Amino acid sequence: MSGAFLALGAGIAVDGLRPFSRARAPFVAFGFFMALAGLFGHKPITAGVPYVAWVHGAHSALGTAAGIAITVAFAWQALRQPTPARRIVAGVLAVLCFALPLAMLSFPGVQGAIQRLMYLLVFSWLWLCYPRRVRGGGASGPLT
Repeated sequence: MSGAFLALGAGIAVDGLRPFSRARAPFVAFGFFMALAGLFGHKPITAGVPYVAWVHGAHSALGTAAGIAITVAFAWQALRQPTPARRIVAGVLAVLCFALPLAMLSFPGVQGAIQRLMYLLVFSWLWLCYPRRVRGGGASGPLT
């Protein structure tokens, strides 16, 4: 999983830098923080398994930074999208990227499921919307 975080985060960051624009900056930050989070492991789910606390802390801090960056990215896109439907989708994702982590704190028994739902939503948007806008959107695309 760490390798996936590293590869996907680096891919998002590098892709957002070619060519760079202010609208892509929060996505580049998201990719950067996600890649860095992949360099550090989190605390094992099984109690009693030894781990290094500062490594878990670094993973958590970088994951939080990635979450803030993607929330800002969606909020920014909610203001920039060319159609009301796209603005609504980006706005809903920004709200969910804020609300779902709070739900994870409130419902620790299902926090893994909530986290996976959040990743599914974020990565679905990135897969369906972000690459098309970067590569094919041209000067009129919402991410330019």
